[in-house]
Amino acid sequence: MKILDQSEDIRTKLKSALESCGFGVVFRNEFRNFWDEASNLLDSKCISASHLTIDYFIEYEQGNGRRCEDYSLVILVNKKPVAIWPLSINTLAESSFLASPGGLVSCPLYLSSTSAKLKEKVAKSCYKICIDFAKTIGQKDFLSVCFDADSSVVSPWQLYAMQLGASCSIKHEALIDLCPPIEKIRSTFRRSYKSLLNKSEKIWNSCVVSQEKLPSVWKEFKDLHYSVSQRRTRSDLSWTLQQQAALSGEGFLVAVYTQNETEQRLIGAGFFLASQYEGGYAVGAYDRSLFDQPVSHIVQLRAIEELKRRGCRWYHIGRCYFPGDIPTPDKKALSISHFKSGFANHFSCSYVLTHQLIKTAF
Repeated sequence: MKILDQSEDIRTKLKSALESCGFGVVFRNEFRNFWDEASNLLDSKCISASHLTIDYFIEYEQGNGRRCEDYSLVILVNKKPVAIWPLSINTLAESSFLASPGGLVSCPLYLSSTSAKLKEKVAKSCYKICIDFAKTIGQKDFLSVCFDADSSVVSPWQLYAMQLGASCSIKHEALIDLCPPIEKIRSTFRRSYKSLLNKSEKIWNSCVVSQEKLPSVWKEFKDLHYSVSQRRTRSDLSWTLQQQAALSGEGFLVAVYTQNETEQRLIGAGFFLASQYEGGYAVGAYDRSLFDQPVSHIVQLRAIEELKRRGCRWYHIGRCYFPGDIPTPDKKALSISHFKSGFANHFSCSYVLTHQLIKTAF
């Protein structure tokens, strides 16, 4: 691979490529309000469409030694938005690669008014553009991901990728369907969790932190995270962006305190992102001396209750790992996966597509 030549005007090239396919383009960073207007009309407003989410992931990448350039854009037809596309180019050491903020390249997100035929045209055009750009920056292969908890239908992006020779691997995702009453949701938890949750509700104070208390509790949360990790794992700006998400209502913090009457001590906390459609776990910190206690269990329950209260459709708990996965997951990944799956009442698949660009000789 080679480092992307920063003198090249990538925005101009992207815009020209999409215009040659008959689309207009508006970049997120140039017209953030227009991005908001378009994202509010999505089929399903995912947390990945939020400015604060995208800005956070860009800052997170840059804080970990990668250069991350944001090219997220709105796709137009006849000057009207039909899709938005979170997109970035990341550079680490000698390598540049296409991505979407927070992970592999995702397919465009469509507005509810976009027809099936137009979705197919957008998907094919954007995928072809990705292949061309990936070749230009020297990628050996191009990776993308498709995931939709509401649909088992193969997306136009995935279908076109497979037709062009991409390979597909399946990952399993744990979710909670938040439509049933909270009592029904709780009844689907792993049996052992019920007694653990009853215990934690009796011995600790747990809550969604109010806007008024958030600044002071956020500092405690950040300090606890540092104490547990024993090192600075992220930039201060990345923490500030997540705090802003909580203050703006695009996320929330769940905190767990001891019940000591003289001095309450923070023993665990989790920050969650939320949109009108879904919620997701972002980061947590838990007192290591209570590792064998159900601190994280009560954090999850309070988050589920809050997402339900907000009217979210799904809580995307995260990926589920299994012993037979390739590559084989380590014990920590399997343990975390086992914990998460105990709350899930719905499992779905995400599809990772690999398009080999440089043939290897055997």
